Amino acid sequence: MFLLGSGVSIPGGFPSTDEITTQVYEGKDIIRHTDGRYYLPDHPGDCEKELTEPYLSPVRFLLQSINNLMSKYEKQEPINYEILYYFIQQLNAFKSGDLLNMALYPFMDQVKTCMQETLDLTDVFDEAEKYIRHTVWRMLARPVDKHQHLGFLSEAIKDQNVTINVATLNHDLLIETHITQKKIDFCDGFGSPINGVRYWENRFADRNNLLKVHGSINWFSLMPDNGDWFDEKIGIVLDGDIDHPRSPIGDLMRSTPEKEPQILVGTFNKIYEYTESIFSDIYCEFRTLLSRSQYLVVSGYSFSDKGVNTAILEWLYKDRGHKIILIHRDADKLLQTDARMAIRKAYGSAKSNFVPIRKFIEDTSWNEISAKINHTNA
Repeated sequence: MFLLGSGVSIPGGFPSTDEITTQVYEGKDIIRHTDGRYYLPDHPGDCEKELTEPYLSPVRFLLQSINNLMSKYEKQEPINYEILYYFIQQLNAFKSGDLLNMALYPFMDQVKTCMQETLDLTDVFDEAEKYIRHTVWRMLARPVDKHQHLGFLSEAIKDQNVTINVATLNHDLLIETHITQKKIDFCDGFGSPINGVRYWENRFADRNNLLKVHGSINWFSLMPDNGDWFDEKIGIVLDGDIDHPRSPIGDLMRSTPEKEPQILVGTFNKIYEYTESIFSDIYCEFRTLLSRSQYLVVSGYSFSDKGVNTAILEWLYKDRGHKIILIHRDADKLLQTDARMAIRKAYGSAKSNFVPIRKFIEDTSWNEISAKINHTNA
């Protein structure tokens, strides 16, 4: 199995975590349309900016307040948009009663002190979550022009001597675009088009599966205009018009606004969201396909997702022959310093099960990866 993170998308021209975080903080050129969604137009008009400011101003103030408060705590970690989203989601859930964690009360009290008393915090939290999600969506919704650095992947899938499955934590469309342009059939869990929409079916094959563990910018929850939650379906609208797709029987549908698009944003909150909806299906399939694999090839992933790390470690310790092939220019630093503690400990106690390829992904070929695999088999 291949496990690919955001580092794989950067050579394809997609923004880094730092770049998305900067955009989230600054809100440069972003506008809030009358449909309630945030957009990043090339040339936003003054009127659009003016209509956006009443929503964006308290959100920016909230983000800065959280940043200022977090910077005073002893255990410091670089604050990025994922961490900000996680904190806002916790505060929102605590305020609404969905999360009972009294340790959050002092922090909530500090946030309330920083914010204007006239503001409804629940509204600001809801808007902030949407703003971050939509910023990520818009920054990743770009044409895929550069994808040849993924040649190692298409070469691996075409190799009939091995069974390949791919899991990615990325929301962008880089990997499926590359595989499609290489004329490779793959299974992503969605069915054949019906009236221009591919619906989630949770069906996978024996090989050539693509699992988008954290969702995708083209996955949307769709509902007929006169429907209810019994009629909700998750689908990919092939022409991109998420406000006017047709249901299997021809009824007009539109995207439901909750968590639009279907992507997971945050840090430790993802653990809970692996139990919900489409993400439960995919996380389960990820663990199933990983259990059938002897080798896990990792690139672009910083080992910071606790749910994914747990699956990796449980798989690793089930068989002394299981190996992690890690493609990273500074693999030792990643495994000894940057990764979460559980991975650092595993590297310390089972170092021989980690096989590094100390290169950038764009400089790596399938021949080199397979040579490492064959060497560990010898």
